Amino acid sequence: MTGRPVLVATHLLAEFSTRAEDLLVAARKVRAREGEEAVHDLRVATRRLSDILSLWRAALERRPARRARRALDRLRRALGAVREHEVHADMLAKLLDGGPPELASAGRSLQSRLDARLEKDRARAALAADAAEVARILARVERATAGVAARLSTDPSLIERATERALKREERARAALVALPLGAAQEELHQARIEAKKARYTLECMNAIGVQQDREGARAFRRAQRELGTAHDWATLLAFIEKERSRRTRHASDEFAMIHEDDSIAALAGRVAALEREARTGFRPPEELAS
Repeated sequence: MTGRPVLVATHLLAEFSTRAEDLLVAARKVRAREGEEAVHDLRVATRRLSDILSLWRAALERRPARRARRALDRLRRALGAVREHEVHADMLAKLLDGGPPELASAGRSLQSRLDARLEKDRARAALAADAAEVARILARVERATAGVAARLSTDPSLIERATERALKREERARAALVALPLGAAQEELHQARIEAKKARYTLECMNAIGVQQDREGARAFRRAQRELGTAHDWATLLAFIEKERSRRTRHASDEFAMIHEDDSIAALAGRVAALEREARTGFRPPEELAS
């Protein structure tokens, strides 16, 4: 495939078109507040498009590609808080469904607070996914990819450079995952998760273009990313609960109510801490990546 730059360029442009369409559709859903996964889908779309711009940057118009990546990163960061709160609300709902009654008092109260916060968060997300801003991003992507076929035909080594960059991402992710000690700290897991996510998106892109053929590796990185994501989600939920616990203690006016609420929220925090510890200490890199 690397000896056929015109065909590679065709597949590459098709991949850019697919990722641009994903961004456009997800942004529309966020603005319309359509579907529970709209914000998640938009964050994934921004990361995928940013990653492919980075991966193939040597073959693109530099300035519009760089500006598009910066805008995509800003949009993804703007959606981070709302996505985290959505995840927390979903995890709390599953935790309380059929769970012990001692978790219910604090859990339902926290759910109500999250629901109220999510209303404001989703309104801000809709503003961040502004149609004009998305159109500017996509226009920059279009300018960045103009002339790709001619560049690859003139300099086929650009394909090799992108392939080498992809392999380095995979190597970094494998090394980060294999180097994790048993019961690693949450920060170590989070950094390894980021590397696994980058490697997964890179491999999926290169597989789609036809430059690489490693679907097993992409699936392994995806599995590692999800397992590490579970540990991270429990950790951030625990931090949210502890923050709320501190806030309520400061503002409590009824001593009996405070004691009852504190017992309930302490039980909830303990349960979440146990689940975080279980997910964190139970992580093992997929065998396909460890070998």
